[in-house]
Amino acid sequence: MYLTAPDGIRVGFTYKEKLVNAFPFGWGAVFAPSFVADAGHTYKLESPDDTQSLRGGLVGALAGEGINPSHYRLTAPDGTKYD
Repeated sequence: MYLTAPDGIRVGFTYKEKLVNAFPFGWGAVFAPSFVADAGHTYKLESPDDTQSLRGGLVGALAGEGINPSHYRLTAPDGTKYD
């Protein structure tokens, strides 16, 4: 994902799902969105609305939904947050 930061520079992030909880016996797992900053900048990107998705196993098959955050927060190197 690429964004233009408020200071005008172009910043990139790679999407990676983060394991939140795994159910035993192959029932599935819960994942949350995570964004890793590309090299060359120190901005941070997160989805603060606690969007989570069930994946794998029986629980994931029944849920059938992926992660599609509706809200993002960009944090500048100086700590300023932009929603």
